[in-house]
Amino acid sequence: MDMELLVFHLKPNFKVLSKYLQFDSTAESFEQSYAEGCALEVNTYTTFETANEVCNAFTELTTSNGLQHHNDDLLFIALTRLIEQQAELDAIVDEHRVALRTKELAGLIVTMQNSLLSSILIQSGEGSFSLTDPVLRQWVHDSILNNVDKLNINDLNGRPQYLGNGGEVIQEELQRAVRMTIKDLKSVSQALRDKQNTELAFSLLPYLNGETHMKVRKNQNFTDAQLTFLYEMLCCLKLMVPKPFVSNDYQAKDYMRSNIIAYAKRIKRKESKTKKVSTT
Repeated sequence: MDMELLVFHLKPNFKVLSKYLQFDSTAESFEQSYAEGCALEVNTYTTFETANEVCNAFTELTTSNGLQHHNDDLLFIALTRLIEQQAELDAIVDEHRVALRTKELAGLIVTMQNSLLSSILIQSGEGSFSLTDPVLRQWVHDSILNNVDKLNINDLNGRPQYLGNGGEVIQEELQRAVRMTIKDLKSVSQALRDKQNTELAFSLLPYLNGETHMKVRKNQNFTDAQLTFLYEMLCCLKLMVPKPFVSNDYQAKDYMRSNIIAYAKRIKRKESKTKKVSTT
């Protein structure tokens, strides 16, 4: 396995992985197409150094746990899931950007509807200056209000709800947009990443149980060794910072256990609701 231009070059066993992942073709065709290995581009990592550190740390982790022969399979599962998760995070960022733009535009329209701006501050790389001349201020004012209907908030959602098809402003929707509360992007993204980390760890349990020596015993859902490995894996992938566990009563395995149990309960509740809907 080597790294070039943020692309992970892996040689996984597609026949084995087909038991745990859904492919759009047969395992045999993948093995033929990627006989020399496959490349995964993961946008989560933005520098070669970071991606290389991930590769090396993951290899050290699997080797220290006697899983070196499963390294590329495990990393393939993890990175494949990470690619999907990054798309979810990118969508959150896009939604936040559009919401913020919608709210700011609404505030601008309300302000300009009520009165002519007393001054307009223009800033650039060359400096800044205030536009105070009434004729110029009126021109800027009219240019904005008369062309609001031409603004596309984004390529997917089009115009905001407070603009009618004819470009007219719907006052009730406009006021609702001004009052809209936008959650902090950092906290929302971190909450989603925390949830995704547990999902990623959970997705590796079937492989660990089915293909490695890290198997559960009868009536076990997971072992301490599995939980510790999954915690360290998330750290190797730089998806979380190692936590300073100071109590012997609460270690990495306990952290992962509580997260995975909570995640499994959410899945069961979701499945239960789906069954109820389908039977009604």
